[in-house]
Amino acid sequence: MFIGRERELSALERAYGQSTFQMIVLYGRRRIGKTTLLSRFAEGKRAIFFSAQQVNDHLALEQFSAKVLEFFAEKMIRRFDDWAMAFEYLGQKAPNERLVLIIDEFPYLASANPALLSLLQHTIDHEWQKTQLYLVLCGSSIGIMESEVLGAKR
Repeated sequence: MFIGRERELSALERAYGQSTFQMIVLYGRRRIGKTTLLSRFAEGKRAIFFSAQQVNDHLALEQFSAKVLEFFAEKMIRRFDDWAMAFEYLGQKAPNERLVLIIDEFPYLASANPALLSLLQHTIDHEWQKTQLYLVLCGSSIGIMESEVLGAKR
């Protein structure tokens, strides 16, 4: 059942309707329905939904690689060597067609690799701005989401 999130879903859909790069930051305490909201939003869309886990950076990149490469049925690449390569690959897949990338529990990735936020900001500013990628960063760690994620884009 999906009740009481029509306003939030509508806001996600409005941003999705744009034909340019979009970035949404969604955060709040645990168990309030963020993941359910994003799952509902992703239904029927060309979307990659990655749920990060609290693991080291190497394993996180391996899990992310598997999710992305499975989505594109990629046979030539087994895994990305680094986050820059992963981000470049995604940018190449969304130049003229909307692609949704949802990273749930993003603070786990940022904690495992402190340079990731800087790399992500650089990628957005220099590559993804020219794409139709729709990026959603979601997290339950309110402090990290406010100070690191939102602070990095101000």
